Amino acid sequence: MDGIFPAPLQEGWRIALPYVVKICHACLVTGYIPTIRRQVNVVFIPKSGRKSGPKDFRPTILTLFLLKTMERMVVTF
Repeated sequence: MDGIFPAPLQEGWRIALPYVVKICHACLVTGYIPTIRRQVNVVFIPKSGRKSGPKDFRPTILTLFLLKTMERMVVTF
């Protein structure tokens, strides 16, 4: 949704790291996460060996890469 993909950041982490740190730091200091970063996609994954009823799917939330990164930073420290 935001156009940022994990692979380029993982490959060019030396260049991207200062910017990612600044973005995450600003979000944590101000307590504000931009609207585009709060958007999530919900994907329904079928449970194995089940029929196709509404209770036979497991919802999974896909968040944006930078939000997931910030989440891991907070949990780690």
